[in-house]
Amino acid sequence: MPNDANLLPWVKEGVFLLNTALTVLTGKPLSHMEIWNQFTISLLNYIKKNHKGKLVWVFWGQKAQMLGNLCQIEPSLRVESSHPSPFSAKYGFFGSRPFSKVNSLLIESGQKAIDWLTILKPKI
Repeated sequence: MPNDANLLPWVKEGVFLLNTALTVLTGKPLSHMEIWNQFTISLLNYIKKNHKGKLVWVFWGQKAQMLGNLCQIEPSLRVESSHPSPFSAKYGFFGSRPFSKVNSLLIESGQKAIDWLTILKPKI
């Protein structure tokens, strides 16, 4: 297991993580959702329009899934489940196998699967 939360190895594999809201007030989840909503939609649409090749999109949580619908992301390239946060993971994230589903969709579209554990191992 990794010694830190550095996800740069995922980025190098083509994994881009984005929250629906990038800031919140302490103790108030979703408090800045309206501030970030248009930015997030614009960014998703930009990536969808300008990325070469097929993308696999992962939407964790209802808010993210709604944004995926707004941006008309193809259902055949989407993986959805509840959010993996400590507050909601027990409501559908555990057992949803999002990483396996991403790899299946990548392989189906002629791309290389991601070795999720290997890319997180610290370099010794």
